[in-house]
Amino acid sequence: MSIAQILKIIRDHTGSHASDTVKITHQEVVDMIAAADENGFIPIRARSLLLEALTTFGGNEIHPDIFSSPEDKAAIGAAAIKGIETADKFAKLPPKSQLKFIKSTLALFEGGSVGFSSSVLRAVPADVQTKIDAVLRSVERRAGQSISGTPHTTVRAFVRNAQPYGYEGTAFWESTVEAGGTFFATFYLGPSGDLLQVSTDEEPPDDG
Repeated sequence: MSIAQILKIIRDHTGSHASDTVKITHQEVVDMIAAADENGFIPIRARSLLLEALTTFGGNEIHPDIFSSPEDKAAIGAAAIKGIETADKFAKLPPKSQLKFIKSTLALFEGGSVGFSSSVLRAVPADVQTKIDAVLRSVERRAGQSISGTPHTTVRAFVRNAQPYGYEGTAFWESTVEAGGTFFATFYLGPSGDLLQVSTDEEPPDDG
């Protein structure tokens, strides 16, 4: 099996096939879990799809839970975080895998069904702030004279069981290239605050 099987089952119960009364069968749950497993390892894409299934079919304010049993629902969640049940385990993944999980799952609010939460930090842990400051200095060096002022920075933490799995941050400067424009950076950090990715862009001034 492959993750294509997970996609097929999701599609069989969404779109024109969506129904609040047609259950996700036990066999479909077994098949999704088997399709996610690659010789004992769960790839990030498979984790994201399992969490998508859990979020889509596990019940919300509009649609009921359509899993056949609480045990099936729990099994999907357990498979999705197998091997990353703690932040220490997550930190052992390659940086690219950490980044992909944070961006494709946690930053899109797909982890709430298995205990993840996110919040904007009023106070960033000192060790993490030190690493963020280094990222911002690097961005400022590369931008040179095209930006000015002190950046306005927002940092969001992704947490499970009081353990940080990573951080997403944005920083904004005034652009000196175009009056009224904004230069900004988006950055992602791992559990210990180590940089996973930083990207920059500019926004033109608001014509309104």
